[in-house]
Amino acid sequence: MVERFKIVDLGFSVADAEDVSMKYDGSTLFLTFTDWQEQIINVTFENTIAFKYQEAEYYLSDAERFDCCHLVENSEWLKLHINQSMTWDSEAWDHYKLNFNADGIFEVLCSNISVQ
Repeated sequence: MVERFKIVDLGFSVADAEDVSMKYDGSTLFLTFTDWQEQIINVTFENTIAFKYQEAEYYLSDAERFDCCHLVENSEWLKLHINQSMTWDSEAWDHYKLNFNADGIFEVLCSNISVQ
């Protein structure tokens, strides 16, 4: 199956975000950034099994927006982790891609997201 990018509302906007920072404790990933309204946003990704962040832009599919949060359906990256037994059956796993148009691209594999 082909990967698909679905725009999702995670309760915050990544458009024009700045000052992206992360802290990872081996299981939970904490993401902090300043949104376009100068509000500090704190996001927690539970059971994080992989993440990546880069400031350099790279190809976005025709279905992606450069300033939105996406759920990656049929994720090859997630399948790789499942096939190598990096996940466990008691959790539902998702691949999210956050396109911070002004400050890079962040991707994460996790089981839950919460916003403080």
